[in-house]
Amino acid sequence: MNILCLTNEYPNKNYPKKDSPWIVPYFAREWVKQGNRVIVVVNSTKFPLICYWGVNFIKPFLMKKYNIIESNLSSRTWAKPFDLIDEGVLVYNRPMLKYIPSGNFTETRCKHQVEIIADILSANGFVPDVITGHWLNPQLRLISMLTEHYHCKSAFVFHSEVTSNYINKYNVRQYIKNIHRIGCRSKTNSEILKANLGLPYDPFVCPSGIPDQYIEDRQVSGKTIRDHELQVICAGRLVNYKRIDAVITACAEFEKEDIRQLTIVGEGLLREDLEKSAKEHSFSERIVFTGRVERDALIHMMYQSDVFALISEKEVFGLVYLEAMLQGCIVIAAKGGGVDGIIIDGVNGFLCEQGNSKELASIISKILRMTDAEKKQISEKAAATATQYSDSQVAKMYLSNILE
Repeated sequence: MNILCLTNEYPNKNYPKKDSPWIVPYFAREWVKQGNRVIVVVNSTKFPLICYWGVNFIKPFLMKKYNIIESNLSSRTWAKPFDLIDEGVLVYNRPMLKYIPSGNFTETRCKHQVEIIADILSANGFVPDVITGHWLNPQLRLISMLTEHYHCKSAFVFHSEVTSNYINKYNVRQYIKNIHRIGCRSKTNSEILKANLGLPYDPFVCPSGIPDQYIEDRQVSGKTIRDHELQVICAGRLVNYKRIDAVITACAEFEKEDIRQLTIVGEGLLREDLEKSAKEHSFSERIVFTGRVERDALIHMMYQSDVFALISEKEVFGLVYLEAMLQGCIVIAAKGGGVDGIIIDGVNGFLCEQGNSKELASIISKILRMTDAEKKQISEKAAATATQYSDSQVAKMYLSNILE
């Protein structure tokens, strides 16, 4: 099967983009492993040269507003066309010029991009059986236009762009008419999009997966959750919406006999503030900031921990929750934060109000009061749930949802 995927993000080892999600690369690589031909066209954004000069003056504002780190700013790497082969995936970066950072691409620019994509496909003797894409602007419009051209199955997956504001701004109702299936990254966002568009059906859910090797190598059967002196771990970018501060505040309510250590994995603009907050709570001697670590190292740290806690606000989907579940952690996640429907409260983990440190502390207290058998049951059910979300399985599920 020939699969064309459109995106404006494709981080990889040769052209990394810090803090950019590796969503499309994981799906595309799995589709290739499963015997499909895959072409990815990256519709990255290019701004007038003066914008790259002027960005240095507004870096602090951009970093705070968009939760990005400095190494992403002023970069023109993705503002130039280039091609690459990523584990069998043919990737073509074809920038699109835009004058207003959050604005729409013009109709003329989109038509020209469709011609560019058609030329790429023609040069490869590639007629798509399926067209799909991620991130609303401009992928939705391009997929709509390409579907008319190739008369094939098509889909688009929404991320955070499910609000009425996005729907109206980017003319979503107009363009989804040509697209066969639409999906979302979580059950919560699927429900929001269905309501805001007045759809008679549920958009399919398109979660990310865990590397198959991690599932094959898991060692949860030998894991025991401690009665006291819990090892708590939290992983994510140290930015406002992740609400790492709420995790620190909640854990600081407990004595060393209950929580021995809180490990915070990740880097970001708030690290200094969070370290200061830990000191104010007299919790600094029991908190460890590791900075950014490699994925394998994080997996090992999760296996050594008892509880994983992250109660982000407005999280679209959190793969890190699944990774922690696979390692047998008792996971505390945010309600409406992307893993509703995966985590069942009190069964294979717990759900907490977003950013609510008091509720989080209450859940930790509940875990401390649980019997060994109760903790073991939640830990094992968490791991069993996570095994259903391997990279290969979610890639197959994604494709089957389009072809239904």
